[in-house]
Amino acid sequence: MSYTLATFFVEVRGNPQAKAQMYGGWTALTKGFIEFDALPFGLYGRDTYMQAHVPVKQQDTIEGHAVRAAYLYASVADIVKLTDDAEYAQALEQYSGPSQAAEFPLFLLSA
Repeated sequence: MSYTLATFFVEVRGNPQAKAQMYGGWTALTKGFIEFDALPFGLYGRDTYMQAHVPVKQQDTIEGHAVRAAYLYASVADIVKLTDDAEYAQALEQYSGPSQAAEFPLFLLSA
């Protein structure tokens, strides 16, 4: 179950039909009480905030909310470990290294 869920959340990123898919799920769960505009897509006017601007396998930089990015790429690492998916492994490889990790544009918030 956790593999299926992780795969869903990774593959929904950058999917042009994701808004419709997620909206359909939210509508079913909330019986229509949540409006489409309440969904997090395009938060702050940028899908990069939640790494949803392009599919993970096509992302060449780490962008967006730091914690969301960490959770997303941890899930991608789990998928690679379980499936040996070469495309996801390649995506993770390009993120490794101090220069990429030190220079990516993230939202860093503190309380």
